[in-house]
Amino acid sequence: MIALLETLELEHVAILNTLKAARMAGVHTEAGRELLVNARALIMEHLRKEDEFVYTRMHDDPEAGAVSDQFCDEMRGLAPVLNTFFDKYETSEHASEFSGELGRLLGILQKRITREEFLLYPTVRKAQTAA
Repeated sequence: MIALLETLELEHVAILNTLKAARMAGVHTEAGRELLVNARALIMEHLRKEDEFVYTRMHDDPEAGAVSDQFCDEMRGLAPVLNTFFDKYETSEHASEFSGELGRLLGILQKRITREEFLLYPTVRKAQTAA
């Protein structure tokens, strides 16, 4: 599990870097849209791993279970926001809104990632060490 958490932390960096590269390229370019496709795939795979290996396996420890439930519930609210964003920018039709909306999305993701790395993952590590 510890190795998985390290992988998830590296994925956070890859997700943010890919979204920042998309912002630099712009959604009006093929490269920018391709980076968004890649970012979406990275995020979906990352969420799948968290669902399968983090959230569902923490219920043996009451503290870890409560924290993982909280994060899982929050993600249910964030997932539609992510999907709406990525669906909207599959084409360059809304290019004028892209930079601002991506900036807001990056802020939301950065806050989430910070909370995962400073609350969720340490709680999981503690539960794994105690087990």
